[in-house]
Amino acid sequence: SKKNEKLFEICGRSFRICEILSESHALHVWPSAQVLAEFLLTSPHLLRGKHVVELGAGCGLAGIAAAFCEPASMTLTDYCSRSDYGHVFPPAQPSPDSPAADPGDTVALSNCILNCRMNGLAPTEVIHGAPTADRQVRVCALNWADFGEPLLSYGPDPDVILGADTFYESADFEPLLATLYELLSRKRDAYFVTTYQPRSAHVLLRMLLPKWGFCVEEVAFTAHCLAPHSDEDLCPPAVGLYILRLCQPPSAALPVPGPTGPTGPIAAPLAPPHE
Repeated sequence: SKKNEKLFEICGRSFRICEILSESHALHVWPSAQVLAEFLLTSPHLLRGKHVVELGAGCGLAGIAAAFCEPASMTLTDYCSRSDYGHVFPPAQPSPDSPAADPGDTVALSNCILNCRMNGLAPTEVIHGAPTADRQVRVCALNWADFGEPLLSYGPDPDVILGADTFYESADFEPLLATLYELLSRKRDAYFVTTYQPRSAHVLLRMLLPKWGFCVEEVAFTAHCLAPHSDEDLCPPAVGLYILRLCQPPSAALPVPGPTGPTGPIAAPLAPPHE
C-alpha cells in the first residue's frame, strides 16, 4: 500500500489528509466528504454544543472538519472486521500489556487516527471507558447493525449523525438504516446529515427509506470546494445534501429492527424532494 498525503483547502482552513492507495474505498477522500466538510464549516451552529457521530468516517475529513465546529463531543467511527473490535486499539505508545491489533483489520481506523493528529486533534484510541478531559475526538470501530456492544454504549447518544457517501454499496443500505434507526430513536430531535452521489441503486434506497420510517429533506447548498480550476478540468460530480429524520416507526408489518434488518412489505417510494 502507498500513502498519499493531500491538502484540502475548505472555507479558509487547510486540512492535511493521508489517503492509502490500493486499499479499500474507505481510504480515499471522495467528493461527498469534501462537500459535507464545507457544509459543516459554513453552518457551525448545527454542531455547536451537540454530541456528534460520523459513520463510515474513512479518512476522516468530514469528522475532522466537524471537530472545529465546537461540538460537545465528536466521535468518528468506521468498520472493523475483528470480532473483538471493542478492544482493538493499543495506546499511542504500545506496552507489553496492550493487545496487538491486526493492521489489515484496523488500517482504516489507524489512518483516521493519524489524520486527526495531523490536523491538531488528539484522538482517544481506547474506546471503552470515559475519555480523558483533554481529548478532543474519539475514533472507534462501529459495525453497522451490530446491536451488541459497542454500539456507542461508551459515549453520549448523538444529537447529529454525519455520513459522507455512506449509501454506496446496496448490500449495506439496510444495515446502515438499522443503525441509524437505533441511534436516532434515542433522541427525539436527532437527525442524520449526509452527502450522496446518486448511483444505480438510487431507486432501491428511495424504497427502503420509508420502510424504516425515515423522512428526507434535500438541502439546497452550493459547494465551492469541487469547482474546476480551469475550463479544461472535468465538471465536478453532482453531490446532493440531505437530512434524514425518523418521522414514523418502521412499517407496521415489520418486527423491531435487529442485526439483519426487518423483513416484510416495502412501502411506496418517496417522491424526490423537488420533483
